[in-house]
Amino acid sequence: MGKIFKRWHVWLGLALLLGLAGSLALICSSKSRLTQANFDRIQEGMSEPELVAILGVPDPEYHGPRTGPSWSGSTWSSGPNWICVSYAGSRVYGKAIHLAGCSEILQWYVKKGGEKIGAFRRVPDPMDEVMD
Repeated sequence: MGKIFKRWHVWLGLALLLGLAGSLALICSSKSRLTQANFDRIQEGMSEPELVAILGVPDPEYHGPRTGPSWSGSTWSSGPNWICVSYAGSRVYGKAIHLAGCSEILQWYVKKGGEKIGAFRRVPDPMDEVMD
């Protein structure tokens, strides 16, 4: 009877390990338009419709004038990854990218999941007040 009990734990451990490995593989291989290749396609002087063709529609909460009437910006985000583009008039002037590694993606999903179930409290971002 002891051998069967020990084997049961081994099989359970292997099943959990396999499930965790599969989950990590799915999280790290998400299909997003926010890639280094798409970021490299963005060139100074491009128009906003050209950007939308590459990256899709920007996030509405981070879209619009930031620093004045002739300057504006747009941000595209997917999980912890983001691409931010600045415009001078109606043309691209600058760009920035953040592509998270696998561990950062996993931490982001744990944090967001914890916030949803009430395990973590959302800490207000000081930039939220600046953007309003």
